[in-house]
Amino acid sequence: MNNNLFNSLNILDLSVWYDLPLSLQYIVVLIFGLCAGSFINVVIYRLPLIFENELKEYIEEQTKQEGGPCIPQEFGIKDKKQNISLSKPSSACGNCGYMLRWYDNIPILSWIFLKAKCRICHSKISIQYPVVELISGIGTLFCYIAFNYIGQSFFAILLFWLLLTITILDAKTQLLPNELSQPLIFLGLFCGWQNIFIDANTAIAGFLFGFFILWIVAFLFKLIRGYEGLGSGDPYLLSGIGAFIGIDYTLYTIFFASILGIFFVICRKIFMSKDIYGAIAFGPFISISGFLVFLYVNHVI
Repeated sequence: MNNNLFNSLNILDLSVWYDLPLSLQYIVVLIFGLCAGSFINVVIYRLPLIFENELKEYIEEQTKQEGGPCIPQEFGIKDKKQNISLSKPSSACGNCGYMLRWYDNIPILSWIFLKAKCRICHSKISIQYPVVELISGIGTLFCYIAFNYIGQSFFAILLFWLLLTITILDAKTQLLPNELSQPLIFLGLFCGWQNIFIDANTAIAGFLFGFFILWIVAFLFKLIRGYEGLGSGDPYLLSGIGAFIGIDYTLYTIFFASILGIFFVICRKIFMSKDIYGAIAFGPFISISGFLVFLYVNHVI
């Protein structure tokens, strides 16, 4: 395996880290993963608001240029923040606006100590926050333990974080932005360039195949049925995963994602009494299947 980049840079002396007891390494990695989960929650909450702001500004600009009426009053973001980003403003209660202190942002523990309620207005805090933090922490630790080489574990963790974010965001909002898919593609091609998981040619082939196979399916569906049957972000997501696993295993990913999607629709019809033909987000099934196949390719499972 070619790890020239990491060997030549030699920026960090990792011997100090490896001299630590394994139990301490695992604790540090787990805490780091929990904190990453806290940030993932921020991304899941704020990205739709950022896009809604951008859409609002675009519509307002278009109506001004065309001399049309101003944007309808009912269109707007829920919390009325006009300059929201992933870093600003500071986290606050969505109900009363209370600015959270550092001790309100401790992963999992703050949710428990606050009894899942805002410190000031006592409005309910979603269980999503500790669940995502816990999944992130456990998944991060799993990747660290499963991949022996530090470069492999580092990039496996980054892949896991991106796919976890995409899974939750798409499941909640059916939003699969390129701002998440593009880093995934870059990461996969970079790993291929460095032969971290697969070689460069296999990574490029998997990237191209992953994109065009779903793009062709979406194109044919719209041509035949006359409406969109697949989200525009799904080809980019699959191409990013394909860059990690190559063509053959990208086909397995599509197959297992389809099985998961069918199983979900059947369960929804049986247990939730919803229309079986209602739209569902396909991104989560691609992400889950892709990560499991990635683990299989690397002999982790």
